[in-house]
Amino acid sequence: MAYNTGNPVGSRSPKDLLDNSENLDELVNSPTKETHPDRLGVDRKTWHGMEEDFDAAQVARQAEFDNDQADREAEWAATLAGAGYIGTGPDGVFEDYDADGPLTIAAANEIFTRSGEFYRIKPGVSLPYITTGTWGTDEADFVAVGDAALRSELAAPGGGRLVRDAVTKVANVTELRALPANVSGQGVEILDNGWSGLFRWDSSNLSSQVAADEVTTGEGDGGVYVAPASDKTGATGSWVRVFSGPVNLRWYGAKGDGTTDDTPAVKAAVLYCITNQKALFCPSGTYIIRPITDSGPVYLNKGITADGMGLTMYGEGRGKTIFKEGDGETEAGGRFTTMFYCWLDDPATNMYEYGTFSFADMTFDKNGRSNADPPTLYEWEGAHIMKFQGLAGTPGIQGVSFERIELIDKIGAGIVLGPSDVQCRSLTIKDVQSRVHPKLDGGAVGQKGCIEVAIDSALTVIESVNCRYSQIEPTFPYDAARRSNFKLRDSNIDIVEYTYTGTGVQNGNTNVFIDISGLTSSVKFLLRGVRGKVVNSTVKATTEFYNHGLLMDNCTILLPYDSGTFAVSGLYFNTPAGWNVASRAKLNNCEILIDSDTVDATTTGYMVRGGLKTVLAEAPVVEFHGCTFDPRGYGVHDAYSTGGNFSFYDCPLGSRSGGRTFLAGAYSSFKNRLVVRNCDYENALGDSFRVQQAATGYALIVSGEYPDGDITFSSNNAAAVLPAQFPVKPKLMLTAAPVSGIHFLGQQAENIDPSVDANDMIVTGWRCVASGNPGTWEPIYGSTVSPAT
Repeated sequence: MAYNTGNPVGSRSPKDLLDNSENLDELVNSPTKETHPDRLGVDRKTWHGMEEDFDAAQVARQAEFDNDQADREAEWAATLAGAGYIGTGPDGVFEDYDADGPLTIAAANEIFTRSGEFYRIKPGVSLPYITTGTWGTDEADFVAVGDAALRSELAAPGGGRLVRDAVTKVANVTELRALPANVSGQGVEILDNGWSGLFRWDSSNLSSQVAADEVTTGEGDGGVYVAPASDKTGATGSWVRVFSGPVNLRWYGAKGDGTTDDTPAVKAAVLYCITNQKALFCPSGTYIIRPITDSGPVYLNKGITADGMGLTMYGEGRGKTIFKEGDGETEAGGRFTTMFYCWLDDPATNMYEYGTFSFADMTFDKNGRSNADPPTLYEWEGAHIMKFQGLAGTPGIQGVSFERIELIDKIGAGIVLGPSDVQCRSLTIKDVQSRVHPKLDGGAVGQKGCIEVAIDSALTVIESVNCRYSQIEPTFPYDAARRSNFKLRDSNIDIVEYTYTGTGVQNGNTNVFIDISGLTSSVKFLLRGVRGKVVNSTVKATTEFYNHGLLMDNCTILLPYDSGTFAVSGLYFNTPAGWNVASRAKLNNCEILIDSDTVDATTTGYMVRGGLKTVLAEAPVVEFHGCTFDPRGYGVHDAYSTGGNFSFYDCPLGSRSGGRTFLAGAYSSFKNRLVVRNCDYENALGDSFRVQQAATGYALIVSGEYPDGDITFSSNNAAAVLPAQFPVKPKLMLTAAPVSGIHFLGQQAENIDPSVDANDMIVTGWRCVASGNPGTWEPIYGSTVSPAT
């Protein structure tokens, strides 16, 4: 301090005020001092000193609290331990009074058993207590706990049912059905992998539900309703599965082990799902279906009681979820089997319009290889995997869908809809694969289509399908104003047959439209009675086409070739008997090839043929635009003996040496017409035209550049009648007027080396002014070189 006057408290001396100011600064602001003397010499706690004391006290209090808390926790743990019962033996083992005595009771919560009952020490009895071994002496000091029976029941399977709203667990459905009388609402969980799930007891009379759901008649062994073993009818109650979402096929006892007959389980599951409109999930496994052993196929129409009811059924993928027919189940006593069957005209249900039936992510194996070979090719024609069938007049079906499906060894047909006049709003077949019977290629087993459609479908979509045979024979739409559309996309189908012969087709009233793209059909491709288009596809044409308007664009068309006879079977366009209008087709930028890498130099047969008609309006009308023809063939078109109205525009033609590019003319009274305009003859190595006999009204029209000398006529066509019979005007490219060959009035030749005659006139070509061999020709003049003198 500056002055340290020692004046008593209350001094007004300025010196004391200054000393007080210095002391206060030290007391408040010193960062290190814990004490500092005041003006009268007494040590006082600084602010820093008080903070240090507080922190030290806080640490001490926390340590005291932690120690006390540990003691309290230990005491509470001891209290909890004492509140529960433990046995009198080592580690709390329960001992028996008679067998293990004398017993030592050291705590009030220690108990022992005697004659099946538990006993504890009475309150107030001194501990430890040692039993005498004489119950009459010790009984007064003990009281019965009274829960031995309850403990026993709780520990038993299903013991949780004794606790309200509790869920107990059982190992399997057998234990579930063995449970004694239950309280309504009580829950039990089955742990078995196939049957796993929660069930609740319903004490109502559920006999009708149990009967409808059971797998085995009279056993009450359904997948959703499980009757107790004591009353398999369910009249006194039933266990009811609690679930949302799809039904699991395993709930119905299906094993999927490839050996067990799972037909009853599949039938029961399908029936429940249709009746209650639930989807059916089929886990991985091989499920054996035995349509003979189990009195018929899996029916898909049972349980339908209202419009729109159908079935959704899906698995875990092709090759994982497999439905396989049992060995030797294809035929018995002349009866042929179907694995899954939907009878659309079932008298019990045909008043309803069925809903949508959807199948996805599974394999169907007809297992024909396990049966003896049939005696004839088509003996097993009726042995199908899945069939939808009905009659005209029924309300029909809203839709059928197959996606990501594999068909194996189908024997008869794979997926069949028909034969039937029943209507279907929509049919979808996507990503379906088919593996054929191993003996098919040898001809031992007759198979129908992997996909057969013979119903009136408003929309059919086949996409990304890889199979042997697709056979489409739709019925005529009931509603004449409605189109029936068929779409085929990005598929590899060896044989495609689409034939429409419905009412009205003969008058051109077909209302069936096809739309095909990205198709490969390497064995047989056939379209008849439709309108529509085929684009960007490779197909093999083996038989006649007759359609009301077919467009083929940017396609490769393969023609069958017989390596033994060297014969080529050409594209055959016809108008069938009974039709009153002509069949029509147009091909743009297509490539017509012989289906063989090696073709003999003496091939026979034209690449395009037509049907003979005596009425011009009925003769097929076919146009080729920019189409390329295989130069290894004998010729492009037989327009004489096969006939029709055929036109070729801007086409690179092809014919082998010694062949004929076109055989023209008209046989007898048949009406034929051939138009060839601006075609390329570079690869047409044979004669360009051979004209057979004439017929009244026949027309051969040729324009564009044309090889000289390549038109020949048969001997029965005199030059004098040619202009009337053949209004042909091919343009020849020459250096001089023709000196040989049959030519006819009006025919012209262009001078490819223009020259000047004696009159200084440029000769640009020649004109035939009289038919004959070579005919009479006169020059066609252009401009003069200089004025004539």
